[in-house]
Amino acid sequence: MPKILDRLVQQLKAKGKSTKSAYAIATSRLQKAGNLKIGTNQATAKGTKRGNMTPSQRAKDRQSKYTGNPKSVYRYHLAKNRVTKKWEIIKENIKFVVRKTEMIGLTEDELDVYFKRN
Repeated sequence: MPKILDRLVQQLKAKGKSTKSAYAIATSRLQKAGNLKIGTNQATAKGTKRGNMTPSQRAKDRQSKYTGNPKSVYRYHLAKNRVTKKWEIIKENIKFVVRKTEMIGLTEDELDVYFKRN
């Protein structure tokens, strides 16, 4: 059985689905996405490639395709299976430090302008 199918079934079962239901949902979704051949549980080339990726690599790949940004600008969060831009994390940390120390007299809007990156 393809790795990507096993991974999705595992996630669905963790969310409370029965084994039979998890396989049906996973098979349907992966066939629709082009990761499994229609009517089978055999992986396509895309499914094999994505199955060999780690969850972090898949999450970064999804976000990169959606936004057009390079994969290297994202940080993976294991518990959420999501990615965020590294820069946004740094900016939030700076805002937190500024708010807590009140050493710099900049508002959040001024910080956004100062640290804005295109």
